[in-house]
Amino acid sequence: MEGSFSKNKVTSLWNVIAFISGFAIIVLYLILQIGSESVLEQIFLNMLPSVAVGVAVMAISLASMLFNRKAFLTVDDTSIKAKFGWKNSLNAEIKDVTNVSVGAALEIEVGGKLYSVFGLSNAFQIYEFIRNRLPVDKSLYNDVEGARGEIKKLKDEYILHLCFAVSGLVIMIVLIGVAVLLTGAKDISLMNMREKIILLVFAVMFTAMMALSLLTANVAGKKRRASRRLVEKLRSAVIFGTPLNSGNVESVYTDPYHGGRFTVYVKGKGKYYTLESIDDNYVLATTFTSEIFTEHEKINMLIEEFGLLNITKELI
Repeated sequence: MEGSFSKNKVTSLWNVIAFISGFAIIVLYLILQIGSESVLEQIFLNMLPSVAVGVAVMAISLASMLFNRKAFLTVDDTSIKAKFGWKNSLNAEIKDVTNVSVGAALEIEVGGKLYSVFGLSNAFQIYEFIRNRLPVDKSLYNDVEGARGEIKKLKDEYILHLCFAVSGLVIMIVLIGVAVLLTGAKDISLMNMREKIILLVFAVMFTAMMALSLLTANVAGKKRRASRRLVEKLRSAVIFGTPLNSGNVESVYTDPYHGGRFTVYVKGKGKYYTLESIDDNYVLATTFTSEIFTEHEKINMLIEEFGLLNITKELI
């Protein structure tokens, strides 16, 4: 099965416009400086901010244009091969995949490393293809309380590290203000030795705080991703571990996020379906039972409309 990477023409056009605009900013500024006095002095002392803006715009647009360039994804019954993003690649056996999920991106976990593939127009189909070839893990179903406790712990750690990161940003702003007050907002060339030492100390403190904030933000992101993956695994365990309700079950479906089950039953010459949802305690409970349909196509239309995944063989 081949992954289909979609190309957004509007985004591509904006990338080209942004790149040209960044280049134009640099050229225009140089042209304007040529007619002024002390051209070399003006260029070296005053052009850096404008050039920096132009270079930044060009770099961002170029990076966006190169994202998913020559990207591909191929998956079969035994392996996955992919190249995506900028220089990301994946070459793994299906048996080595520990988890797969789909949302803003197709996320594939292999050997503890998470690969996020963006831009797939058939991400749900790829997800279903891979998931159907993975063993169903019901282990967490027997320890829901333990999993809930671990999820809460990860969420608390995420919030704590996020607060540290935000506090670091606030401290950085305060440091800038204090440094300006202590140096009298003077230009560096006008500062005395004491003021230069103060500025240097605050620059070191600012850099250290920025590094610490980035580090804690990175840890917060890891905690959030770990919490989300554990929630997905627990939901999956509940979906596949909870026994089906009594009745003549024909087929069972779930959504890509494992939020519940859609079960079709046969009764006489008709069919009906039930909806089961996972509550906040990770218990799967029936929330709706339909009337009996003699026109079976109506149920098939609902399944197709909601993009449900067939999990019948795992449960029957």
